[in-house]
Amino acid sequence: MPGPLDGIGLARQVLERWSAVKVVLTSGFAGSKFADLVDARGVAVCLISKPYRVEELAKVLRQALDS
Repeated sequence: MPGPLDGIGLARQVLERWSAVKVVLTSGFAGSKFADLVDARGVAVCLISKPYRVEELAKVLRQALDS
């Protein structure tokens, strides 16, 4: 993302304003620090590593929506 705000920062801001929003983050880095991110309610934010297949994305999106 361009600018000073990264995906984690954006996710935190969104969750502060709209706590019911489901968050899925993507990362191209192995062992990403995103894996430990939790929102204010203690619910894990879903992570998918790049590159990913459509089927993998669908699975993670379903997991996020069902959480």
